[in-house]
Amino acid sequence: MPAYDSLLTLKTLGVQTGSTNGTPIDLGSAVPNGGQLMQFDLMWNSFGGTTPTMDLIIEESPDQSTWRQVTQFRTISGANDGTFAGANLNGKKMPRFGLVTQRYMRYRSAMSGTGANVGFGLYARGMDAVAREVPLMSF
Repeated sequence: MPAYDSLLTLKTLGVQTGSTNGTPIDLGSAVPNGGQLMQFDLMWNSFGGTTPTMDLIIEESPDQSTWRQVTQFRTISGANDGTFAGANLNGKKMPRFGLVTQRYMRYRSAMSGTGANVGFGLYARGMDAVAREVPLMSF
């Protein structure tokens, strides 16, 4: 069974204190002219620092050296006391969708603000219309 047929953990729930590249996940051998629609779920439970922000990007690669953006979450921003501001006020879970066509996948985060820290987890799952074994699409 290909890796994308099960729930994938790109980052386990925990606090991150700076920008980073996540550990690449091997999805198995790439299929020429194929791709897999995936749902990415960002869940966060804490946010701190002075004027903190976090941008989170999902990337793919055929060889773990050249990376291409698949999708990006909207910027998360919050107040110093850990509350969420603006469009993030009522949400602590954010989904995004992207078409993965390469063998490796990872997340990349860019954090800014003095002492910025975010407690979050990031998960992915292959999508299909009936949530059964997920066949690859051909273009």
